[in-house]
Amino acid sequence: MNLALAVLDDASRRARDEDVCVPATRLALRLLHPYLPNHEMLVTFWTAAETARGKPHGLALKAMRWIVTKLVEAGRSMWTEFR
Repeated sequence: MNLALAVLDDASRRARDEDVCVPATRLALRLLHPYLPNHEMLVTFWTAAETARGKPHGLALKAMRWIVTKLVEAGRSMWTEFR
């Protein structure tokens, strides 16, 4: 889970400057799917990453924070840097 979150964190920070909708991001989202109550958050991240290029807002970063919040609420353990 931590490595998947690391991939998403990196992608969310780079989404404004480059295309991050690559196999590594897709795999990270698939790995997190069993740990989340619904897949809406994962779809939101992917959509935000697709549309973030060239925009000053960090919609992908917000989606990443939402995913982390839901995982913490579910009692999942993760590296401190994501909390």
